[in-house]
Amino acid sequence: MIQQLNSTAKKMLKGVTPIYNNDNYSLSIFEANGSVMDMIVKFAENLTTELFPQHGTWSLTYWEDKLGIVYKEKKTDAERIQRILYELNKYFTITRKRLENAVNAFVENRNAKVIDVPCAYEFIVRIPHTGGLVGKGLVEAIEEIKPAHLQSLFMYVFEVPGIKVSARKHVYPVVYPNTNQAITNDNGVGVRSESKIDIPSKAHGYKVIYPVTGMAFSY
Repeated sequence: MIQQLNSTAKKMLKGVTPIYNNDNYSLSIFEANGSVMDMIVKFAENLTTELFPQHGTWSLTYWEDKLGIVYKEKKTDAERIQRILYELNKYFTITRKRLENAVNAFVENRNAKVIDVPCAYEFIVRIPHTGGLVGKGLVEAIEEIKPAHLQSLFMYVFEVPGIKVSARKHVYPVVYPNTNQAITNDNGVGVRSESKIDIPSKAHGYKVIYPVTGMAFSY
């Protein structure tokens, strides 16, 4: 019977005399009390999470009632959370960081940035393409809470990795007219060049000096 008890009941049983270990009636009481304690602990942990609207489920109704939010149509939990966070941000002085928090209430991955443009009386809302879904009503929400003298610009950015072009070595064969032999290895006779892009095919003239006679010819 002891093996069938929940973990909380076993902990409670360790705090009393061992005489209860063989009493099925007492063990059933410990099991019942342990189950109740487990439910209380689970509720307390869940309540701690529900205190923050970002993770709310059943508590969203209380937030909406407190903030006076009324919907004409059914909304998903994600949409309700966006609206609650937006309304909460309206109660504080609007700073760049707080405006950024308001923007990210509508951005799934919360990685949007607000960039201030000095002396231009405007700011840029920069949303990367990795931001995920962008909730409806973002533009209207920002227009409502931003300072009236500032213009808002929205930028949706696609980021691509940088492209690195490495240098490649080109060795051009030189054919001796008398022997008709070609030299393609880099031994000081072949002509070498380096470039960072593909070189289009075209005619090249190279001057070759014979090492013995010192005479040169061009082709």
